[in-house]
Amino acid sequence: MNLIKNALEAADRKGGADARVSVVLNRFETADGESIRLTIENTGEVLTKERLESLGYATKSAKPEGLGLGLAIVRTIIQNHSGTIAFNPGAAGGLAVTVTIPAPAHPIS
Repeated sequence: MNLIKNALEAADRKGGADARVSVVLNRFETADGESIRLTIENTGEVLTKERLESLGYATKSAKPEGLGLGLAIVRTIIQNHSGTIAFNPGAAGGLAVTVTIPAPAHPIS
């Protein structure tokens, strides 16, 4: 939820009629079994290469009320589930965040 909240806030800060967030979830086969990929993309501001590289680590927040820990906590949770998180420029500006985790062997009820 933190990733979606951040995406919405970034799109809102940029504003305009084109402000949007997209969320895509898919399941796919890998050499190690099935994985789940979640991609969240927004049309917020374009980030510099340096800013992209610092995302996911404890750092100074871009938000006045932020502590700069949210994405670091998200990264730790994902890594604790044998997953990865990647931050890349969005196709329409803004940011694309991709989370990939191994799919559970059995359905979760």
